[in-house]
Amino acid sequence: MISQLLALLLYKPIELIDWYHFLPMFQSSPIELLKGAKATTFTVLGFEMLFFLYPFIGDKEKLKRPVFLGILYTTFIVLLVTCIAIGYYSLENLPYVEWSVLTLYKSISFPFIERLDYIVIMMWIMVVIPANVFLMWCMSHGVQRLFGLNEKVAMYGIALVTLGIVSFVKSDAAVLESTNWIAKIGFWIAFVYPFVLLPCVYLKKIHPKKRSSKKKGNGGGHDDA
Repeated sequence: MISQLLALLLYKPIELIDWYHFLPMFQSSPIELLKGAKATTFTVLGFEMLFFLYPFIGDKEKLKRPVFLGILYTTFIVLLVTCIAIGYYSLENLPYVEWSVLTLYKSISFPFIERLDYIVIMMWIMVVIPANVFLMWCMSHGVQRLFGLNEKVAMYGIALVTLGIVSFVKSDAAVLESTNWIAKIGFWIAFVYPFVLLPCVYLKKIHPKKRSSKKKGNGGGHDDA
């Protein structure tokens, strides 16, 4: 609901869009489109948490439709905000604008609110905190499964390490640099690593079937004897 409200507040930048900023259209090559899709990695990260949550779901067949609809809705919001930013700033000026989406809200003013961007930041924190809590649980549970540590101890350890790293990220340049590194690592984890695991999963499914068929064959031989 909060993200929907934030999207609705962009009505003023939509009114100020210069539609000539979208021209010329359909000029990019497939390689350029793929590079552009890779550049949005940080924006779309988060869906990989579904891989972690999947084993805990009872009725997995009913999960497909809401998952696909949720990813489709998120992709639509990202596409909408991207089109608004390009139409408002132009494709040439957009790379030189820091915090371009937040700057869009500075063009919105109300008689009773002077700085709407401050309210947007507070509302966005309310969106980010639950996602970070879920991510913290995934990391602590993963550490428990891999190394056998207590989940609470793992959570405190990860929190201390995270706070230590965040304390060194102070300037805007450091934030952007850390964002780029997270996007690079996240690309391999979210888009490449699942395809590496896919043949391993198929082999694991086939291997028990072969072992069970061998056991049945050995058991049948003893019965005949």
